[in-house]
Amino acid sequence: MSRTFSPPAMTPARLRTLAEAAAESGARWAKTEREALHAEGRRAEGGWPGTLSQARNRVSGAVARLAAPLSYEEAAWLARTIYDCARREWLADRDPPLDASAAGGAAHREEEWVAE
Repeated sequence: MSRTFSPPAMTPARLRTLAEAAAESGARWAKTEREALHAEGRRAEGGWPGTLSQARNRVSGAVARLAAPLSYEEAAWLARTIYDCARREWLADRDPPLDASAAGGAAHREEEWVAE
């Protein structure tokens, strides 16, 4: 069961702008993490390696085009939404698991963890 975070009160246009910024930032973050692992010769597999703290650091870059500054509640919601978007993108596009023979015979099954 996924936890849903309701956005703070804002106009529909602002909500749409922030949601689009979060989706773009999250997708870019997941792609950057995947490319960094591949550049090191590592596989992009398993759970999302990002943290909510890292997502908070991405908020200012995600909204640089906004005319009005973010409220505390908007910034908190945006950080969580960036994190969720990046995590979803990562889980949808991570490298497939190695088969059991390539992994030394150990069966591997990745469970998706969902915060309650």
